[in-house]
Amino acid sequence: MKKLLTSAFLLVFGVSVAFAQNTDNDQISVSVNLVPALTITPVTNLSYGNVTMGSTNPVMSATTGALTAGSSTGTVAAGAMNVQGAPGESVTIDWDNTVNLVNGGSTVVYTPAVAGKDSGASTYTALTDGGTFTLSGTQGGTTAVTHNLQIGGSLDISGATTAGSHTGNLTVTVTYTSL
Repeated sequence: MKKLLTSAFLLVFGVSVAFAQNTDNDQISVSVNLVPALTITPVTNLSYGNVTMGSTNPVMSATTGALTAGSSTGTVAAGAMNVQGAPGESVTIDWDNTVNLVNGGSTVVYTPAVAGKDSGASTYTALTDGGTFTLSGTQGGTTAVTHNLQIGGSLDISGATTAGSHTGNLTVTVTYTSL
């Protein structure tokens, strides 16, 4: 009987020791690298000025901001927007294929062209709708950098039936590609 109790005691004690030996813990490091948010901000609205109905369709170069076809009087200005984000990151850019500029029932069709450059660069490079560009600087930086956009394009004024101001809005969307 004494042997049976000793065996039972050792069995219980051995099992509890076995459970104690099957527990362990350790730690892992938890970190995050916060990068500047990607933003796009309008700087200058696009204006073709005063164009005569029935004249040649005006075309504004996105890379130079100048009219390359057609003629205009008044205020002529390429559109401008600034993109700010994390240095060295790739950005996808998309914009509307066309925009209807309306005045009542009269419509002028605008087809955008967009060019971009780093804020320190002197010349713009044409961008492709759905294409990408890389923000200047070393990847992983924590201070936002700026990429300038210049917006031109062409107008089809052949459908306009009413003189007067025709307006519409162009939507440009930027998305981090690599984050």
